[in-house]
Amino acid sequence: KAGALLVVGCLPWQKEVLCAELARHDPQVLPPADISAEVPAMERIELYKSRRCCFVTTRILVVDLLTHRLVPQQVAGLIIMNAHRVTDHSGEAFAVQMLRAGTSCNSLPGPSGAASHTNNGNKGCYVRALSDQPQAFTSGFNKVERVMRALHVRKLHLWPRFQSDVAAAMELTPPEVVEWEQELTEPMLYILAAIAEIVESFIKELKRTNKIDCTFADALIHEGPQPAAASKPEHPRGGATGHSGAGAAGAAQPFTPAVRGLGLLHRAVDESIRRQLEPTWQTVGWRARQIVKDLRTLRTLASYLTAYDAITFLAYLEGLRQSEGTQCVWLFHEAAHTIFNQ
Repeated sequence: KAGALLVVGCLPWQKEVLCAELARHDPQVLPPADISAEVPAMERIELYKSRRCCFVTTRILVVDLLTHRLVPQQVAGLIIMNAHRVTDHSGEAFAVQMLRAGTSCNSLPGPSGAASHTNNGNKGCYVRALSDQPQAFTSGFNKVERVMRALHVRKLHLWPRFQSDVAAAMELTPPEVVEWEQELTEPMLYILAAIAEIVESFIKELKRTNKIDCTFADALIHEGPQPAAASKPEHPRGGATGHSGAGAAGAAQPFTPAVRGLGLLHRAVDESIRRQLEPTWQTVGWRARQIVKDLRTLRTLASYLTAYDAITFLAYLEGLRQSEGTQCVWLFHEAAHTIFNQ
């Protein structure tokens, strides 16, 4: 009854989950309206006045506040999804500032076409910021405090690990976990081994040139099965798959030596290195900066290997080759040929 409830920064799959949960709890409740660029301005005004829940993009929310299509007093609350993406200069922080403090753009025309007067802020509008990626708040300096300050939020709740009632409820009916493991195909193992080899070489280069602490990375390099032989198998080059001669006879375990370093692909190694270099980031050379970016690209590439099908993964690889081109370093590594050849 106090006004509209706006949900900002929601991804498409999150919208589907929220709508499904609302329908499951109460089928009589109207699903949230989706306000996008395709919705006309007059229709957006009517949706705001209807005092219902609405999904809205940050850009449209800011524009409607500046043009006074939306008055801060019409908003009961603002829910910000994926709060780990918020910065001091993001659109979400600007929207919260306008809702709380009001807008002073009295020269902008309002919905009726005439010049609008200054809108006072809505001090009673509550703000809730949600994030399911706590590891994202570990990057930078005091990121949690900066996000809370940007969104004018004072209280921090950590769910569910630090809530005693949640722990007590889980202990009553402990979940039964069934783990299924799908073996990777031979080309996928070659690609993973090549990515791990590139990451390992990059970390060694950063450790040698920038004097950073890579003790954690050295421990991750030795995670996984240990090499069964002293020599590392050759990566296939060209269009061959490397299954000829003695390699075909030993195809039962052709990758045991190559799994060394796979622990680097499942940890935020790039974020840890970036935090160490952040105090002197302006003095870091171009190659070191690019290597830090490439480490994130390679970690994303390793995750997409198991998430995408072969066609989509190949399209993503080709897109990387065209978009990054000569700027990146990893494309010119010898092991990068294995990734594309497979």
